[in-house]
Amino acid sequence: MQDLTSVDFLCLLEAEEKDWDWAIVWLEEKTERRLVLVDALLPKIEHPQIKWRSIESPLQIEPLAKQTAWEAVFLKMEIVGGKKESSQAFRKELGKAHLAASLLLSDAADCGASVAKHCFLRKHRPVRQGMKLAGAFTNIPAIIVGAGPSLEKNGHLLEAFRDQALILAGGSALNALQAEPHFTASVDREAPYRDFKRHPFSETPLCFQSRMNPDNFSLVHGEAILFPDSHFRFLNEGDWFDGGWTVGTFLVSLATLMGCDPIIFVGMDYCYQAGRKYAGGEGACPPNLVEATAKDGSKVWTQPDWLMARKWMEEWAVKHPELRFFDATEGGLGFASPIRPVRLCAVEFEKKGDLREMVYQAIAALPLAPPMDWESWKASLEKCGNIAKGALLGRAEDFEGERVYERLLLPLWSMWSYVFMRALESDPHPDKLRLNRLLFFQQVIQEHLRAIE
Repeated sequence: MQDLTSVDFLCLLEAEEKDWDWAIVWLEEKTERRLVLVDALLPKIEHPQIKWRSIESPLQIEPLAKQTAWEAVFLKMEIVGGKKESSQAFRKELGKAHLAASLLLSDAADCGASVAKHCFLRKHRPVRQGMKLAGAFTNIPAIIVGAGPSLEKNGHLLEAFRDQALILAGGSALNALQAEPHFTASVDREAPYRDFKRHPFSETPLCFQSRMNPDNFSLVHGEAILFPDSHFRFLNEGDWFDGGWTVGTFLVSLATLMGCDPIIFVGMDYCYQAGRKYAGGEGACPPNLVEATAKDGSKVWTQPDWLMARKWMEEWAVKHPELRFFDATEGGLGFASPIRPVRLCAVEFEKKGDLREMVYQAIAALPLAPPMDWESWKASLEKCGNIAKGALLGRAEDFEGERVYERLLLPLWSMWSYVFMRALESDPHPDKLRLNRLLFFQQVIQEHLRAIE
């Protein structure tokens, strides 16, 4: 049996009698450990650290996997067993959902306070509404440029595509490019200022989300085009925009919104090469990487968010069968169908005219984004804070209708409640979860009030 000493959450699929003794021993070594039995071939017993589940329909697999994943969020999880088709499907879905839950909760570690702060700090800078670019470049090819080490192989070919396809690049790719892209992008809260300052495209139109580092945003001299945040919706920035997990997925979503076809990936390695993370970078693998298999069969190191981004790309292509997706990365992890491999040197498109001028005309036609009403937001924060304080003193709760409650507190609690429930399982107080919920609300409100001082 594999070593489970570092595991705190175990999911057993189709467990039999032979699995039972060692599982109980493992469970009782630590009271914090949890065991989930799915479709177990065992008589059911009641145990405070065990949950029993069954899959009776394929429609149950995804919601059951998500529920289990959130129960295991931030815990080292292991999935054991399972031969049936439904078990294999559940195993795959649970692994993906667990990684997604951990990344989402990591992104919400400060409860969105940095997103609010970054938006507040740029409140005097006019920005344009990115969602109004919908359909602006229908049937124009788009090349999405990542910063992977493979960009050194074919980055020099991009200049030839300037009047044939839109070139979209963001993040660290901006420091590795020679050809100016038509759109740049940034979605990172903590992107290094020194690196961002070095890239030569400060006049190029920038597509961004409010979470973008404000110091980096201050270096932008061209048009700034705002898109709604992919995870937080309390800023009232418009329609839902699924930007995925990285600046690369953000740009793919943007190209799709604009109607681009085909969409080609370049430099999207999603893994380290000889210890190097980016094209032109030095070799130095950080800790907490995970092993993966590259498309050439070799073992490589990658990051959890890159694995999610790669999966997002594959699922995005499936969701958009009307568009063609190609991978011209020539290295890295590769992608599953319907994303097809190509070589960039073999790609040919017709000239589309002066694409740079077309981009500037499209941007000039975009309306300015309405400013956030920070005064009413602050008033709602303070009101919710008073309601929470009163409820802790015994008064009735009445958050209903408050914007802060519905757009910030409630969505955050839907994620963090799993961590609280896990920590409070042994607490006998009958009102334990409600009290911790109110204390959590107070903490979030205080952090957000500080963010907009």
